Amino acid sequence: MRHSLPALDATFQITLTGFSFLVLSALLGYICSPHLDTAPPRWVHLAHGLLLFLYQTFDAVDGKQARRTSSSSPLGELFDHGCDALACAFEALALGSTLMCGGWTLCFWVVAAVPFYLATWEHFFTNTLILPTINGPTEGLMLIYVSHLFTFFTGFSEITTLFRLDSTSISF
Repeated sequence: MRHSLPALDATFQITLTGFSFLVLSALLGYICSPHLDTAPPRWVHLAHGLLLFLYQTFDAVDGKQARRTSSSSPLGELFDHGCDALACAFEALALGSTLMCGGWTLCFWVVAAVPFYLATWEHFFTNTLILPTINGPTEGLMLIYVSHLFTFFTGFSEITTLFRLDSTSISF
């Protein structure tokens, strides 16, 4: 990756480009399935998987670029982690579109946002970011984009029916 990016590329550009991939993914899911309870076209699942993979790659590269160009700063870290926090919401929309969860998509956002918030809070007090061997930023995202790609290759699968619940009794 070192030779793929010029030293002049600003890290915030890399972060913002990666974040824009997730915004595009969420918009695709919302446009093709506004209530997130109907099956979008199969190509949308492929787009979700590829765009999430690109986001993850750009999110990993921006820190390396900052260290390489000696431009890392607390403001850059805040911007990166702010984009990561918003990414939880946008990817929850994309995953809700793939799994056709409707209003229950909020549960995916909570499952993603709470550990992110707690890890950030812990980092604030300990000045160390402690991640387990299997963690959300790597294996968790990989599991999500594999589920997008699996749905693309298999079409409407049985796994999506596991997440379809009758949400008529609950209003969000």
